[in-house]
Amino acid sequence: MEEKETRTLKKLPERRCLVTGETKEKALLLRFVIGPENEVVPDFANKLPGRGLWLTADRQSLETALKKKAFSRAAKQNVKATEALIDLVVTGQKSRCLQLISLARRAGATVEGTEKVGQLVKKGRAKAMVLANDLSNNSRARLVKGDERYRVCDIFSSDELGPLFGRDQTRAIAIEDAVWAKRLGFELERLAKLIGMPE
Repeated sequence: MEEKETRTLKKLPERRCLVTGETKEKALLLRFVIGPENEVVPDFANKLPGRGLWLTADRQSLETALKKKAFSRAAKQNVKATEALIDLVVTGQKSRCLQLISLARRAGATVEGTEKVGQLVKKGRAKAMVLANDLSNNSRARLVKGDERYRVCDIFSSDELGPLFGRDQTRAIAIEDAVWAKRLGFELERLAKLIGMPE
């Protein structure tokens, strides 16, 4: 019976990082392809045509890939990969995170505003929080209360978060759905690593 169950387990797709040489789950890597003008293009959705070049999703790996011309070696041809690729990757990942927050809002999985977020935290229903980087230290401390269960993101400004909720500014967002919190938390953690924020 145990042998049968083992055979039915699906192995998660894996790819090799072109910098470290380590084989990892695809979800932990960032895919790139070679564009029509021989430039390296990030493929966040893993859907662009062409052979994928996979890289560990953190800033150090990206910087090393550029420095050692790893994209050209992996593609077996000279390709265009400059420092501008780092900004392109970070900007693309930021957009991906903001889009997920917007989708979570439409799904009814979020609340926004320090007062509503505070109420959700008090009731023990907040699964994750996104706090604006211009939120006051006092407000931040009152919401988080030293509880490490909350993966707090402070990358976005209140001006960036506000339009997601039809406002000029939003300083605090809480996710009360566990599935959305896990999905968003993964993408926010990836963004932090790409920016180079300390863990």
